[in-house]
Amino acid sequence: MNCGNYAPSGLLNHPCTEPSATRGNRISQVDTPRTTYSWFKCYVRGEKHSGGNNVWYYTNGDDHGAYGYIPASRVFTDVDPAPGLPYC
Repeated sequence: MNCGNYAPSGLLNHPCTEPSATRGNRISQVDTPRTTYSWFKCYVRGEKHSGGNNVWYYTNGDDHGAYGYIPASRVFTDVDPAPGLPYC
């Protein structure tokens, strides 16, 4: 899916912002999308975020090409998950 998004935005290695949601795994930023129009491969359900849902999109960043998760609140979709986008 190609879609608009807020940029720059941090891509995380887990679909969450709270360490307790990772069962002890460390949360880290793996890359940064720098453009306001990006490609998203799929979505997962993770921790609830500021957008009021638990949908996170999986994409790659512009600095290193690393893949990670971005909360749906940072992606310009009418509904989450976006229709037609597969579950990861």
